[in-house]
Amino acid sequence: MREVIVWPTVYNTLWQNLGEESYNNLRDRLVSSLEKRYERLRKERHPDDETLFVFPLYIAEGDKRHRFEFHVDDTMADTHLFVLAVNHSVETTG
Repeated sequence: MREVIVWPTVYNTLWQNLGEESYNNLRDRLVSSLEKRYERLRKERHPDDETLFVFPLYIAEGDKRHRFEFHVDDTMADTHLFVLAVNHSVETTG
């Protein structure tokens, strides 16, 4: 199992867009999913950078549905996954 390292700027983006409970939930899901499902997730390579794979996660918060697209590098080290960047978008439901 590879250790997951998340860049501080990624955590900052999550923190700026989510409440505390949603932040903690998404952070835990991110790390857990990468640790457990890495072999399957790594197949979705970034279209502009083959060193990265893209991992989307969604979370609902009130009437908002947040989509976070994480960019993960699995080529820097055989023992780690580096979450280097995240793109965020939101939809209003209902």
